[in-house]
Amino acid sequence: MQPIVFDMLDTLLDESAMYGKFYSCISKKYSLGFEPQDFVKRFFECEHKRIAANSKKQFKEIVKEAYLELVKGADAKDMEILFDLHKEMAFLPGIKEMLIKLDNKRQFFILTNCSNDLVKSIGISSKSPVKFQKIFTSEDNGVYKPNPHSYQIVVDYIGKPVNKIIYCSSNIWDLIASRKFGFNSKSVEELKDFANLS
Repeated sequence: MQPIVFDMLDTLLDESAMYGKFYSCISKKYSLGFEPQDFVKRFFECEHKRIAANSKKQFKEIVKEAYLELVKGADAKDMEILFDLHKEMAFLPGIKEMLIKLDNKRQFFILTNCSNDLVKSIGISSKSPVKFQKIFTSEDNGVYKPNPHSYQIVVDYIGKPVNKIIYCSSNIWDLIASRKFGFNSKSVEELKDFANLS
């Protein structure tokens, strides 16, 4: 069985749309002048800056700090709205169909920087047409991607050579780091093409 490891947010699931909904909830409160897509992009940049610094803080704390940096004077309690929206997160278009095509003779795993409670709230297993053998979180791993140790934990668990494991992400920084680590890394579009040829 060929292993495929997926990044979860904005690779399998539409995290950007959820952040867009959050923007709709808080934009009038703070008279924000962002375009929604610019707000989402900047929010993710603020998050990634902290994650890339090998932060030891919990994921929710990183998200809160990113929000307070982006929206000056915002109320940290707004995070309750954002975290509650996680349960509404849905698969991106075409992902379910791709997973079904890939399901024969393959094992699926997830490696995410998300925390355990948010993964539980998202409930991806109940929404998915295929089974994920294991979801590796930053909380359980004790480290965030792109730290190589986060990738190594997955390889050790799967027990196959790193170059025999497909890794899929929509984040360019994740693709670059995972390729450097040794994974057979593919973008979502490349994996969709691979699925159509399988």
